[in-house]
Amino acid sequence: MCRIKLTRQATQWTAQFAVAAELCKRGCEVSFTMGNCTPLADLMVLAPNGRMFLVDVKGQSTPNFWRIKAKAERDDLFYVLCYVGEAERNRFFPMSQRTLHDLMERYRWSGVKFDENFSGFNWGDAKPFENLWDELPLANL
Repeated sequence: MCRIKLTRQATQWTAQFAVAAELCKRGCEVSFTMGNCTPLADLMVLAPNGRMFLVDVKGQSTPNFWRIKAKAERDDLFYVLCYVGEAERNRFFPMSQRTLHDLMERYRWSGVKFDENFSGFNWGDAKPFENLWDELPLANL
């Protein structure tokens, strides 16, 4: 089997489609927002319970620092970090915006040299959220 190294843009698109597929498996309807610089999120989601929410997908193809810019707080914005490694299965780290901001703040004040233009958190900080799809508003009312 021939494998190619994903470009940064291909990694992001691969991650978005992988997350959309996982949400569909959970009974959601998913719409893509178009463009590489969408202002709010990558996906608009209608959960089985009728609730609509946004998902911002962050994809990467190597286990690295999750580089993320903070966005203004919204009750309907959630994140799914997605690892789309070349030979491994896809890995998903769903979380609320509040949780993501908490991880970013913890990293900011951890004592590492912090740069405002390079915000985010370490790969391992997301591991406790792997496959925690309950972090998203998917359950019945």
